[in-house]
Amino acid sequence: MELYDLDRFHVNIGRGPAVILARLADHGLVTFNGLASRQELVEFARTLGTIYQHRDSQGDGVTVVADQAAQGDGYLGLTNSALTLHTDRSGVAAPPGLIILYCEHKAEDGGLSTFTDGARVHATLDGQTLDALQRAHSAIFFGGDEPYRGAVFEPVGGPGRVALRFRYDSYGYFAPDVVEALPHWWEAVNAHLIGFRLNPGSGYIVQNDRWLHGRTAFVGSRSMLRVLIDAPEMPKGFRAISA
Repeated sequence: MELYDLDRFHVNIGRGPAVILARLADHGLVTFNGLASRQELVEFARTLGTIYQHRDSQGDGVTVVADQAAQGDGYLGLTNSALTLHTDRSGVAAPPGLIILYCEHKAEDGGLSTFTDGARVHATLDGQTLDALQRAHSAIFFGGDEPYRGAVFEPVGGPGRVALRFRYDSYGYFAPDVVEALPHWWEAVNAHLIGFRLNPGSGYIVQNDRWLHGRTAFVGSRSMLRVLIDAPEMPKGFRAISA
């Protein structure tokens, strides 16, 4: 994993939502600082789109991501365990487009935010692996009201655009040829893996249908605030690129 400084992805949120959304449309991942409270986070999130209510979110749409008692798959994000790279709400037909994670308290040790750009993975996979991962109905994802039958890579939003959808736990099931392709998938994912540590008052915004995101295990009272957003002005997915 390549460790990056937050400044590499930094955007000045004072420049307004149009600038932020444009940066996200280009790169799919930005970092920020300058918010001082949960209320400021909620107000900022509303400038980017509509807050997406989630099973674990509270009335204002914020989920407190901190170490709690484990309740099994689907709840690991609310523990101190490592969180495998994934996209959020993979089991619903229309997942949120953006995820904001804001740091209240960082861990004593560990708790790095981890990412892989799905556009880079898509560009580096061999044809046979890619065919398996983008074949319709080659994956089933649970977690919504009904199972979602789709694929890891799906066409979306116009010619050449691809959306990423993935989870790797008991809520995700794959066809035999996809299972055979997963070692090549993980090799590509790990080849492009990056990470950074959020500090109190900083955060990131990630495009949910382009970047995989996760977390390393941690020790201490790490507390993050998460907001999911429907952002209709954001292009869906990414434009497929050549290796």
